[in-house]
Amino acid sequence: MQLVKKRSMTLFFGLLAGLLFASFAFLNLAVADDEGPIATVVPTGKVVYGTVETRDGQPVNQAMVIAYQVNRPYRVSTLTEADGSYKLELGPGLWSITVKPTDGSDPSGWVYPQEPQTVEFERNNLPEQQEVNFVVVRATAVVKGKVELPDGSVPPFTVVVGFRNGEGMGVRTTISNSTGEFKVRLPAGRYDVIVHPLHDGFAGPKVDPISLSPNEELDLGTLTLLARTAVISGRLVDQNGNGVPNVPVIAWQNQRADMYSTRSGPDGRYALKVFAGTWHVTPAPRPDQPYFYQGDGKVVRIGPGETIKDVDFKLLAADAKISGVLVDENGNLVEDVHGWAMAVSLTDPAFRNGAPIRDGKFGIHVVAGRYEVSVDLAPGSMYTALDPVIVSVESGQTADIRVPVRKVDGAIQGPLIDPRQNRQPVTGVPGRVTAWNGDQWASTGIKPDTGTYSMRVAAGLWWTNFRIASEDYVKLNGPAIIPVESGKVSTWPLLVTEKDAGISGKVLTPDGGPFAGTVVVIQGLTGEVKHLRLHATTDEEGGFRIAVPYGRYRVLAPGGRPGWINPVDLLVNVRPNEVVEGLVLKFREPNAAILGRLAVESGEAGSALVWTWTERGGFNVGRFPLELIDDQQAVGEYRLGVISGAEWHLGAVFETETQFWGVRTVVDVQEEEVVQNLVLEGPFPKPPPVAVTFPADEAQRLNLGDGTHIFIPAGAMPTEGMVTLRIVPVAALPQQHHARIIRYGYAFFASDESGRPIEEQFNHNVLIRFKYDPPAVGLQPWDVKPAYFSTTTNEWTVPESYVVDPQRGLVKMEIDHFTNFALLEGSANQELFLPMVGR
Repeated sequence: MQLVKKRSMTLFFGLLAGLLFASFAFLNLAVADDEGPIATVVPTGKVVYGTVETRDGQPVNQAMVIAYQVNRPYRVSTLTEADGSYKLELGPGLWSITVKPTDGSDPSGWVYPQEPQTVEFERNNLPEQQEVNFVVVRATAVVKGKVELPDGSVPPFTVVVGFRNGEGMGVRTTISNSTGEFKVRLPAGRYDVIVHPLHDGFAGPKVDPISLSPNEELDLGTLTLLARTAVISGRLVDQNGNGVPNVPVIAWQNQRADMYSTRSGPDGRYALKVFAGTWHVTPAPRPDQPYFYQGDGKVVRIGPGETIKDVDFKLLAADAKISGVLVDENGNLVEDVHGWAMAVSLTDPAFRNGAPIRDGKFGIHVVAGRYEVSVDLAPGSMYTALDPVIVSVESGQTADIRVPVRKVDGAIQGPLIDPRQNRQPVTGVPGRVTAWNGDQWASTGIKPDTGTYSMRVAAGLWWTNFRIASEDYVKLNGPAIIPVESGKVSTWPLLVTEKDAGISGKVLTPDGGPFAGTVVVIQGLTGEVKHLRLHATTDEEGGFRIAVPYGRYRVLAPGGRPGWINPVDLLVNVRPNEVVEGLVLKFREPNAAILGRLAVESGEAGSALVWTWTERGGFNVGRFPLELIDDQQAVGEYRLGVISGAEWHLGAVFETETQFWGVRTVVDVQEEEVVQNLVLEGPFPKPPPVAVTFPADEAQRLNLGDGTHIFIPAGAMPTEGMVTLRIVPVAALPQQHHARIIRYGYAFFASDESGRPIEEQFNHNVLIRFKYDPPAVGLQPWDVKPAYFSTTTNEWTVPESYVVDPQRGLVKMEIDHFTNFALLEGSANQELFLPMVGR
């Protein structure tokens, strides 16, 4: 039985021969929206075309299709015609393409829930065409509400109400100027709600996450803004005590996605309006400002209407500069390159600074000393970085350096193959292939018309993976390590297979009624489908239908209402062309409880996160307060509802700004109440949060003290102006039967220059690199994988494309949105691939 409609792909032609590079001109034009610089492309015959349709095949008129060049901050856009078709004339290179609704879209009320699709055109004058089709999801649920000031009046300024899920899908609206009301359409699912007034005297209230069923209308009621009546003030000075002007100072709370900022005045003084609570405060100099802040920021606890003065910060003035250019093997300036340059002190590696590379040039502000300078280049670049350059610079001087790069002269290529269909090539499946070698990053798109890809890389070992965007196929292999020789091509086939079978059933509430709008997850268990994860949302009758390849699967429902226990996971065998029907997943009310005393030698009061899970899907989590009973010990009590007759894995975490404590155990529950006191062990170190402010149209790299870093190519952020990026290490994250967190995780937040969180998917992917030490955490090199917490499925989700580099102890992944991330215990199943090598 066919569960998913087949989509035919029109063949397109492409002339791929020739290596003559075309002149490719961009004209920068000012724009009034938040999409970034427009690129007006001189025609070169490079065309992307396709259609935008809903899942039921209805064409979408007046949808905005936008192409972003990956290694340059440019975009090209167009609107679809009445039949849903579009055409964009681009230029050579790597592009990310996505679609967004407009006020005139017909039908209205839809979202595109996938990451941008990727296309790459040859660097030559020859014409090419590539087809990219989009399937959008109708938003059938409605959320409405009203925002008011503390005195009950309508705000006389703009208030943005945003909704986002753990997959990066974000929708926002603004309130009515006259009534303060708002109304927005969303697909069914779980969402965080963020209210952000564009006014420095008010903040949005904390709103609990919401769950939406299909066609549901949810009224959030009246949301009252918080008055920012408290003030944190201080002064920024350099090492000589001189005031540092015009430097951003930001304040945020760990549990909130938005933040507040100001700038220091001519004498270095600043004043930040906040509301009562605990705040992180830190200076965040822009890359073009000759100052550094190397501290961890300060934590300020403030009451309503209180003013706390003298929250001062010392910055280090950088009166030296490293000015660099990128050059090829012949010493010629390489201009068509964007990325990030980093200078690290050879005497104190903790002292580092960087700057964006624009058209092959960069300037890094430093203090006098000796530095190692390296570069990160965005994917899509025709060059690769070589060894770092060592340079010394004196106070008040500029050191000019030439950083060598090399044109990539190798490639990884291959077909999409279905091993279950006589290894025949598969067409009509778009996707993206990504590879890393050290800090080098390469990526390309899969060409749906031919079912092939070709990715230019330099010689070396490349950690490679891929992902696809298809309703008809799933991926089977990856990651792999691909050796590439200079001037040669390595072949790595991408294994995919068709969804030729299916699973269907119902999800019920504890009282036996249909549970609409919850998520069912299908997890592959053996053979070729092992580690495959698919999901679907239940309809109004609680029903679900998921197309899968034949194989053995676990079926689970990880969501639910607070206090419910998940259904018992079901194990099913699905034969080719078979649909397994009639499955029933029923949530349960607890019939027992695990309870006890919590104790931790933390020296601080706070709250502990306590979770429990079973091997067959049971899960519960709660947060419980702890109070100090002496100078060191904090104690509290917890109680979690469970189901009797099973072993429950129990854990708890308590954390402060720079440390955490934790414990894990197993409890056999055979009675109505089982007492299990928990003494949390520790402390274990946790790096402090970091923040940086940078222009959205420039590259940026942010580093944590534990080796974690994020690289953002120019133009990746879906906004204009300044962006503030924060990384907050978080230990109090829930653990589940398939997700045992190593150490702690990370909460990533990005805000525009108003402080509003960026809810939308990125224009193109960013790179996150985690560092780990296998002996220190007791794991073999491959027993680690990255994950993000999905609010859609209410569980930790391993991305489709990531790699593990055991030689350097690194885990790398691309992502198109920010949420909570962590490293998990578990086999990464990475293979060393010995491909055919040919000219």
